[in-house]
Amino acid sequence: MNPKMGPQTNNIQSNLNSSILTNEQLGIAPNIQQSKLNKKNPLFLIGCIGIGLLLVIILIIFGSIGAKKTGSGKTEDLIRFMKLYQYGDPAYKKDINLNLPAQQAYAYTKLTGTDNSINKAKYGESFYEAYTKYAAQNETAELVFLYKNLIQVGENTKDLRESYLKNNEESARKIIEKITKDFSSVKNKQANEGLQRIKNYYDGELRYLQELQKMGCINEQEITYDCEVKVYQEPSNHTEAYNAANIVISNEKQNSKESEELIKNINNLINEDYKIKAMNKDSKNEKKK
Repeated sequence: MNPKMGPQTNNIQSNLNSSILTNEQLGIAPNIQQSKLNKKNPLFLIGCIGIGLLLVIILIIFGSIGAKKTGSGKTEDLIRFMKLYQYGDPAYKKDINLNLPAQQAYAYTKLTGTDNSINKAKYGESFYEAYTKYAAQNETAELVFLYKNLIQVGENTKDLRESYLKNNEESARKIIEKITKDFSSVKNKQANEGLQRIKNYYDGELRYLQELQKMGCINEQEITYDCEVKVYQEPSNHTEAYNAANIVISNEKQNSKESEELIKNINNLINEDYKIKAMNKDSKNEKKK
């Protein structure tokens, strides 16, 4: 036997004994007993609970974002809306009048009357909120949404003009985008067409301001009247501005015509709904007797 073999063998054995690798280093899965011990570790349990709570919170947040408002469906909420519609006050003491002509309803006189744009806009917001508290996902809700946008055109136009004159075109365009962002989701034909006309009106207003600026009619954040009037006095010399003005005027006239038909349809729908609610209420009262 070669005498050199002895020391080399001993060295190898010594190295093996001193170089003990862990399971993780060797790529060996930990045994089941060790895994169970880890799971009993308080920090491990706290971590699992924390992750679980985080997932629940995320699900709640995304669920609430995606959830659509449906309304209460309560008779009392419908009555409050109808009083706001008929009399202008949800707490009005007078009873609902199913024989009241649509053109005599407070909502109609407010829309077509001469009240200032701020008061009209506030009423429109209250009108929409009152109905969607009762029902938010039906044909009537979409017509009420159109009503709200029609009655707010005056105030929105003021904001649009002010933003253009004091800031810039992009600022005014963002206002239009904010106002019209939900228009495309409306399915009712009358509401959809009415909302599109309102959008056309705002787009025409923006285009008109752009043309006035090109003509040099905007100075120190104001429109110069003597310059603007040339659009109508000399239309052939200011074709683009004149055409833009006609788009605004045309959609404004159509919106005005829309008012009477819109109120009639809202009136018919809410009256029918009220009759059904009243009949159900009477039927329940009879059963109690």
